[in-house]
Amino acid sequence: MMGPKAVRRDSRTPLAYANVIPEGNMGVIGASGTGIQELCSQSALAGEGMTHAIGLGGRDISREVGGISALTALEMLSADEKSDMLAFDSKPPAEAARQEIEKAMKATGKPTEALFLGYTPAVARDENVWFASSLDEAARQADLHSRVTARRNATTPASSRNNLRLEDRRYAGSRSGGNTCRAPWRGSRRYPSSRHDARRRWSPDY
Repeated sequence: MMGPKAVRRDSRTPLAYANVIPEGNMGVIGASGTGIQELCSQSALAGEGMTHAIGLGGRDISREVGGISALTALEMLSADEKSDMLAFDSKPPAEAARQEIEKAMKATGKPTEALFLGYTPAVARDENVWFASSLDEAARQADLHSRVTARRNATTPASSRNNLRLEDRRYAGSRSGGNTCRAPWRGSRRYPSSRHDARRRWSPDY
């Protein structure tokens, strides 16, 4: 369902009015048509692309509506294999609607950039959800997630991304300082002490 005056772009099919945006791995949802256009335009200028852009209309995140379309859109993009990460922007939401939308974002398991205008989060990140305070920040962080997930998916087979054995999860460093080498293993009972070797592949088992 689309809200009044909403913008929507499903794959290569624009509904209502839409910008020409490169294809990529970012699924965009917005309870703000102009917000979607700005986020997509900034990301396109940065060299990133979209899978879908779904406009909801600002009333969807009101207390009365409760984010019904937002939850449906998140469910759709969660199931979309081409949408490796998500970006969500909205006008100031009703608190109850925001909380439900955040729960749905976490349930996707995908890196998600969230911008709720007028809302100040207590943390910068909550599980797989990163918060932004402006469209510019949301676009920059979404672009970073897009590049990171694209690179990860290009180097790791889809069948094994979530099933890597401990011995296959390694850090490689080139002449890193002591704190840099030890930082990933802080809190572990075993971590390298002062051994620095660019040829060594570090893991918690050493």
